[in-house]
Amino acid sequence: MAHDREVEIPAGQSREWNFHPDLPISMSPVFDIPPKPAKAIGWLLGTWIKLTPPVNHLLFAIVCTSLFLPSMQTMHTQVTFWSYGRSLSIFFIKI
Repeated sequence: MAHDREVEIPAGQSREWNFHPDLPISMSPVFDIPPKPAKAIGWLLGTWIKLTPPVNHLLFAIVCTSLFLPSMQTMHTQVTFWSYGRSLSIFFIKI
């Protein structure tokens, strides 16, 4: 009668799981203390240049802001509308 024993398989040698990350798992250098600007910019360029959903949302927000909102000078002169009217219109659109 064979005993059921759990055998610990070394990392990277399992046949049941295909992905084996390098250990220890590294974190984003953007939040490193002390700051390392060159590494942070390199990391951001390596991850944010790809067309991923966050990049698409960022580009969409920039395009909408530049095309559909008036200039800052216009918004400055019409403070009442932009501070209250716009917020209320967005509120009622979402209802």
